[in-house]
Amino acid sequence: MFVPFRTPDFDKFPDALKELLEENESLIKSLLQAKNRDYRSFVRPYMETFEKIDLFSTPLAHLNSVENSKKTQQAYEASLPLLSHYHTKLSQNRELFEAFSEIMGEDRARQEVIRQELRDFRLSGVDLPEKEKRRLETIDLKLSELNNHFSQ
Repeated sequence: MFVPFRTPDFDKFPDALKELLEENESLIKSLLQAKNRDYRSFVRPYMETFEKIDLFSTPLAHLNSVENSKKTQQAYEASLPLLSHYHTKLSQNRELFEAFSEIMGEDRARQEVIRQELRDFRLSGVDLPEKEKRRLETIDLKLSELNNHFSQ
């Protein structure tokens, strides 16, 4: 189903994004505290947090690409560190990785989703020592900033 395209409030966008990310982190924390985890009660709600971020941030990213202005650029640039830090924090979270490792998919499609998530955790540095995790986070942020600068 298509979601109506809404022009974001550029001035309030970074703060609204920060609030959304905090809500997602709170939900993920509660998911990790649950005793019985399965695909439906853990994986699906976890994945839906990313869907919320995509639905929220896509209009700004789109407008910044096709109708770039000083306001879209400022909002987009202010959002990059928030998103980069959030994604790094989750993708390097050992507790999340272990939770995914314990879940068995009921069918091949769900097993594949879990397999890919575990792969992504590893590729994002979940097994790295803390010093290297921080370095990777710095590199990822710089890469997103350079990508945005190049797009401009």
